[in-house]
Amino acid sequence: MVVRLRMAAFQELSTTENADPDTTTQMSATLETNAARAESAYRNTLQDFIAGESTSATARWDMDRYDRVY
Repeated sequence: MVVRLRMAAFQELSTTENADPDTTTQMSATLETNAARAESAYRNTLQDFIAGESTSATARWDMDRYDRVY
């Protein structure tokens, strides 16, 4: 999933920047914001997939000896 990979990439960049932050830029805050937005997009996409799933049930069907087709 592209959304999941994007979220993981932003989290990786944010973690790397926070390990050795540059205090002269706002890079850390920007990366953290992007990671949060990507996570939100990922969760929304998951909810869309779950909402689109069918809730129909399946029934068992047994062939008797006279049936020739499955």
